[in-house]
Amino acid sequence: MASEEDKKATGLAQWIYQRTDPWEKWRDTQYKDRWDSYYRSFRGFWIEQDKLNEAERSRLVPPELSQAIETMVAEIEEATFIRERWIDLIDDVSDEDPSDIEGITNIFLEDMDEAHVADAVSEAILNSAIFGTGILKIAVVKEKHPKVDTTGTLPGVIFEDVYVIKAVPISPRNFVIEPSASRLDDAVGCAHIFRVPLNVVQRRISDGTYYPETQLQEFSHTVEDTQSLGELEVHGGEGNGCKVTEWHGLVPKDMLKEYTKKKESSEYADVLGDQKTLDTTIESTKDYASDDLVEAIVTIINDTSVAKCVENPFLMGDRSVVAFQFDTVPNRFWGRGVGEKGYNSQKGLEAEIRARIDALKLSTHPMMGIDATKVPRGEKFGVKAGRNILTRGNPAEALMPLKFPPPDPHTFQQSQELREMLQRGTGAYDLPSQMANANRMAATSMSMVVGSMIKRSKRTLANVERGGLRPLVQKMLWRNMQFNPNRYPLRDYKFKVRGSMGIMAREFEQGQMVSLLSTVPGESPAFWMLMKGIYENSNIDDREEMIKFAESKLEQSQQPPPPNPEVELKKQELEFKMQEHKDKMNIDVRKLEHRDIEIRAEAKRDEGEGRMQTATSVLQLVKAESEGLSKQAKAMVDIATANEKKEGIRLKEYELALEELKIAVSTMSSSRSTETAAYNASSPAGTQVWNFPEIKTDAQRSE
Repeated sequence: MASEEDKKATGLAQWIYQRTDPWEKWRDTQYKDRWDSYYRSFRGFWIEQDKLNEAERSRLVPPELSQAIETMVAEIEEATFIRERWIDLIDDVSDEDPSDIEGITNIFLEDMDEAHVADAVSEAILNSAIFGTGILKIAVVKEKHPKVDTTGTLPGVIFEDVYVIKAVPISPRNFVIEPSASRLDDAVGCAHIFRVPLNVVQRRISDGTYYPETQLQEFSHTVEDTQSLGELEVHGGEGNGCKVTEWHGLVPKDMLKEYTKKKESSEYADVLGDQKTLDTTIESTKDYASDDLVEAIVTIINDTSVAKCVENPFLMGDRSVVAFQFDTVPNRFWGRGVGEKGYNSQKGLEAEIRARIDALKLSTHPMMGIDATKVPRGEKFGVKAGRNILTRGNPAEALMPLKFPPPDPHTFQQSQELREMLQRGTGAYDLPSQMANANRMAATSMSMVVGSMIKRSKRTLANVERGGLRPLVQKMLWRNMQFNPNRYPLRDYKFKVRGSMGIMAREFEQGQMVSLLSTVPGESPAFWMLMKGIYENSNIDDREEMIKFAESKLEQSQQPPPPNPEVELKKQELEFKMQEHKDKMNIDVRKLEHRDIEIRAEAKRDEGEGRMQTATSVLQLVKAESEGLSKQAKAMVDIATANEKKEGIRLKEYELALEELKIAVSTMSSSRSTETAAYNASSPAGTQVWNFPEIKTDAQRSE
């Protein structure tokens, strides 16, 4: 069923509303609850939906996620705006005069500083850290700037119209895009939806910014949106504000025709010139779209009335919106921020801390158990210091204090683990706390932690630069060249933007070149080549003059120096002295060689005599050793002969003893045989006779 605004809207307003309204509902369905939760954690707000269970009473919101967001944003801002010259413009290779971009860079930095572009970029980075996506809009604003008039007799002040190019940060909650698009240029369009006071719209109608026939009526809105954020001061409930939808995208060409006659009154009319220039600009967008759709910027009030409509008037036909993701989500427009990374850890930490606070209330505040039958009726059972409680009978029987145990001490350790988990998930490590726990972490582990943090920051910084800074600077410079041609007379529209990542790489290269300076002589061509490279990579004042000076010194060092008569004379004198010295050295060398020959001859003679004496001594020693060995051999022979004689005598003695033993054994054998026979003869019949074994001699055993 169509809404009341949809019924009132007609024509182009209805065509745009039929697209932005479903996109806004899809965005709220997919992201609103999570974005509101991230925002509340960042601000420290609590609402009824944040209760994790029915028994929870505490409303404490831990600041860990907010600290992680602030830490990551501070790191990116420090890397982006660490220098006053936080962007650089590099001319394309095919340009014959690449020095023309230098003056434009200085003017551009000055204008961006006056327009507070750095503040807008910082807010967009903060939005990307909270919601996951940073969005910036380039606005062309005509302002009256005071100027001192020195043409008259007395100096005075005049006001002149100046086009100021500004960057406006857009919250993702106020931006819609086609859900199926992953890039701004792929979508049929996008819209910035916001609310402004009614008098702002009336003032824009009176100064010609909006069409005079713009319909105005109060746009009622409830406080549901602000209540979900935990804050009520944004709109203050019901108000008289107007809803503004600023569309950047394609619109039907036939619907745009009725607004063609109003282009003369647009804020770009005096800059765009005749209609031919405008048609040429729009012609470049037809390839992008189709014959029935053209690129346009449309402002709608309260979803019903078109307040301003103009075909894309810009030089390059580009859209005035840039967007970047804090952390890349593949094939999605909406990115992933610090709030999403630390959401689960934050909720676990909230549950842990709130449960501890609730348990601490029970164990801290005094409670009493009272027998209702022993107290007077109507008595309030509150407990406070100095209060008298009336009872019927013994108070010890009617009253009993209730004491709950204190919270579990392990919750401290669990809370710390959840904090570390949140830091690991977001990459925003708290270095002071890490240093406090240095006794538990080795130097290598600490280095890995810091290295991981730096890598994450560089990855996010690359997303900010590629998706945000580079296209933002390009579009703003194109707007300045178009709307401020006197200040930006550049005709070469091809250039590159080098942001923080390029500046960091440039500083690293500059450090390497400074280190190389100590390895080359001061007047060599390599020295001035390095100096020229250092000047080109620096942001110091008078850089161009220093580069020219280095180039002249480089050319001088490459040319041979002119001959000097005094130097030539001194050179000849030096050569004569060197030749004289060389001759003297040759004579001394020859004398030394002759002396060396004599010394060698004497050494050979001495060596021969020494060898003869050595041989004689060796011969005498050999003779003495031979005589000693002969004596030892003779003594050993005598000892062996004596031992042999002794062994022969012993052998004969052994043989005699053996013969005597054989005779004794034979005698004993015969005597035992005789005794056995006599014993058997004297024994009665039938008596067992024991026959003693016969002792045999060795000869008998062998047989």
